[in-house]
Amino acid sequence: MYSSGPGTIGTGTAGGTLAVTGFDGVFWVIAGAALLIVGLFLLRLTLIGRIEIESP
Repeated sequence: MYSSGPGTIGTGTAGGTLAVTGFDGVFWVIAGAALLIVGLFLLRLTLIGRIEIESP
């Protein structure tokens, strides 16, 4: 694996491309999962909040 920073995208070598796309892929999967979890958590909080507000 040869990685020289952001410049690896422009080189076109298989190793550089694999390193960049692999890292980006993992990053975006983690970021997407985190956003999804946060979104569901906030949605659940708002639903619980509405139920608690409407109950009394």
